[in-house]
Amino acid sequence: MNDANEIQTLIDATDYWDQEILDVRFSFFGDVIEIVIRNDESTTWVISLIRCLRVNYETDASWRGPLLVSALTPAQKGYFGQSIEVSCEGSAYRVLLNLTILSLDVTCYEISVEKAGWKDSGKGIMLVRDEP
Repeated sequence: MNDANEIQTLIDATDYWDQEILDVRFSFFGDVIEIVIRNDESTTWVISLIRCLRVNYETDASWRGPLLVSALTPAQKGYFGQSIEVSCEGSAYRVLLNLTILSLDVTCYEISVEKAGWKDSGKGIMLVRDEP
């Protein structure tokens, strides 16, 4: 397990503050959560929370009304990086994310930070990752 301060430094190096959050993805029944942060017109930062054992989140659904996020234009969505804080909780990490109108409290065992390409498919964001 890496030191939480080292991981915080990696996350802070993405310069996520006030950057557009393109997507938050829950995969493998919540085992992996990916936060996709716009870097520029062709690249993103992907923060992956891996082996998640507890996830709590709150969205704007209570005051957004009947609109679906999938029906909103990028300008209407309003998801921007405000704060991402990493700390140790026993043998796991606790990650608190404030993404403007979405907040998450996640406990996980691994965290990775990577740069990836992206494009808007018209039906969502497609990540373009280099093959190893």
